[in-house]
Amino acid sequence: MSRDSWYERYIVRDPEILSGTPVIAGTRLPAAVVAASVKAGMTIEQVVAAFPSIDPDQALAAVEYVRAHPGPYIPEPKPFWQSGKPKFSTVVKTPRL
Repeated sequence: MSRDSWYERYIVRDPEILSGTPVIAGTRLPAAVVAASVKAGMTIEQVVAAFPSIDPDQALAAVEYVRAHPGPYIPEPKPFWQSGKPKFSTVVKTPRL
């Protein structure tokens, strides 16, 4: 394993887990959430305290993974006219015959 990809063993992408979003192995915690927390100013210790299911190595791996593989990991929502769902709907009740 090369030094550049030491973090790969901590991050998994599985279509059955959050639609293939990169997550920390053994959890459903997206790597991007951990990286965004650090980018917002949290320390690794604060991230681990906030997400007790991970350890510092996993948190660092998530940050490095997102740095090396920039997303977007969460798909942008489609505009309502492309989503197949109406933005507004009206319930119409008809009298019984």
